[in-house]
Parts: sequence; structure tokens; C-alpha cells
Amino acid sequence: MTTKRHRYLAPLSTLYGVGTGVFHWLYNSNLRKAKEYDIPILCVGNIAVGGTGKSPMVEYLVRYLKENHRVAVISRGYKRKSRGMVAAGNGKEASAVEVGDELRQLLLRHPDIDVVADANRQRAIEYLLSPQRAGRPDVIIMDDGMQHRRVKPSFTLMLTSYDRPFMEDKLLPQGRLRENAKGRLRADCIIVTKCPPSITPIRKSLIKRNMSLFPHQSVFFTSVHYREVVPLFSDHIVPENVVDFHTAQQLYAIAGIAHPDPFFRYLKETHGGVVETNQFSDHHTFTRCDIALWNKLAECGDRVFVTTEKDAARLHGLRNLMSDRLIASFFVLPIEIHFLFNEEQLFKQLINKHLH
Repeated sequence: MTTKRHRYLAPLSTLYGVGTGVFHWLYNSNLRKAKEYDIPILCVGNIAVGGTGKSPMVEYLVRYLKENHRVAVISRGYKRKSRGMVAAGNGKEASAVEVGDELRQLLLRHPDIDVVADANRQRAIEYLLSPQRAGRPDVIIMDDGMQHRRVKPSFTLMLTSYDRPFMEDKLLPQGRLRENAKGRLRADCIIVTKCPPSITPIRKSLIKRNMSLFPHQSVFFTSVHYREVVPLFSDHIVPENVVDFHTAQQLYAIAGIAHPDPFFRYLKETHGGVVETNQFSDHHTFTRCDIALWNKLAECGDRVFVTTEKDAARLHGLRNLMSDRLIASFFVLPIEIHFLFNEEQLFKQLINKHLH
């Protein structure tokens, strides 16, 4: 049934491909001009919708670059409730409602950077570079910017997921591609994300060959690494009678992300107790009813709660609805990316090359 349904969607995918093809052709042929800026702009994007791992990649770049540079991140702020441009960071707080959960997540880890949520990337960049604004950044990271052709980046990183690479996908709505796979040729670097750590050099070579890239395009492979859980609210003092995460007999896992299966699978493989899962749609807006249910569950039995960093960014704004016991029993499982084949240093050298 699924295959038949997808076959019926093929004509719509063709029409969609014509529309996006004309849009990108106008920029590729310089009939429409992209604006350049006198500052390094690193674009992190993809040509497929959802779940390729942009947020961990942006966080990795921020963590690395801010050691020696003043960093700013611009994004449309997907699923935010605010309108227009919203700037935050460097001491200025902003909720997930104002800037979206991805920028809020970044601010929780890196409160010392600048972030701007704006669908108009040109306006966001010009705000950051305005003479009347103190603290001009040294580098700007443009999140999810591959289809935003009005800005010409200095360097483009395109992400594709190991379990569903762009070479094996189709255009929307038949598949998940936002544009024709030829869009990969605009990238300076392609990163295959969510690889199994056991991937072999032969498999790596086969994937690279199937991408049909230009000689100047680099390819890197990364895997997801789960870190130690941390409390949802780090300032909360845990009462002595609250269950410890590692000794709890019941684990209640909550995820409102695009592809939560690896998150759930990791918890089931590593936690000794019973793991109950609660899956929501991507970027789910948590409600009073959700919190009320968890408050009741927190009072019953030997149970702790754990969620993803992206979900935690939205849950922070609902603290006033949570009981003390729920707050004390709620944890977050952070992730970070690991470069495979000992190529992290090579990747950093490539990034440094395009900062000057």
C-alpha cells in the first residue's frame, strides 16, 4: 500500500521539482544575485526535510569556533511563536517560544554567543554587522540555509543521514528531498551523519563513490555519542527521597523529535529497568495536559523521566506547571557528534581555511 501511494505521488514530485529547479536555476545562472558579506558565513544545511542532525553539527561548530572567535548563529527559528527578528545571547535571555527550540537549546549550552531568529537571513546578518551594535561577530553560522539563496555563504556544509542518504531519496511529496539531488554540488563539504561506529572503510568508499561529487568536495562521516544524563533544571536541589536515575526501576522516555528511535533504543539498551516511551510529533508544543499526566506519574512508584536536549529547550518554559517531585526526577540525555576514521583534525583544518 505504501509503495502504491508513493507511486501516485510521483506527478506531484515532478511538479515540485520543476518549481524548485527554476528557483535554483535563477541563482545558479546569476539572473538573481546572492548577497556577499565581508565576514565568514558558514552554512549548515541539507536537501532533505528533518532529522539529518543539523543541531548537533551547529553546536559542534559553536563549541569549536568560540575558543578563538566571537560567534553568532542565525536561523529562521522553526516553530517559534514570535514574528519578525528576535535577537538574544550574550546575557539576553530568550525562550523557545521566542526563538525556537533549536536556538534555545544552543543558548542553554552557550549563553555567551549571539543568536538571531529571522526568516530574512539578510536582515539578521545586517543587524549583527550594524555599526551601532557593539560586539561584531568574527564568524556567522547560518543554520538550515542551503535553500536560502539570497545570502552567499563562504562555506557550505551539507548533511545527509546514513540510514537515508540523498542518493536513495526522492523529491517531495514522494520522498523527503527539498530539491533535486544536484543541489549537493553547491556544498563544499558533505557530512554523513548518524553512522554506526562500526562502519568499514569499504562502506565509506562506496558511499562516497555513489555521491558522484566534484573533486574539491570533501566528505566526512560522523556518529552520535550519548553523554551522561544531566538534570533538566540544574539549579534544583534534589531531595534525598527522590529516585536516582541509574537505580530507578522505571524510566519514562519523552521525545518530540523527527527520528526518536535511536534515542529510545539507546535507553533500552543501557538502562537496567523498564523503559516506557512517549513519542510526540517533531517540535511538539508541550501542553498543561502533558505536564499534568507526568506530575501524576512522578508521584507513583520508582520512576524517573528523561528527554532529549531539543525537547528540554521547550520544557524549560513550563517549570511553573511541574511538581517538585517531577522537577527532581526529570533528566536530559545530551548528545554530541564524533568524527569517524580519525578525521576530526582534518575537518577542523578545512573550517579554519575558510575563516580567512
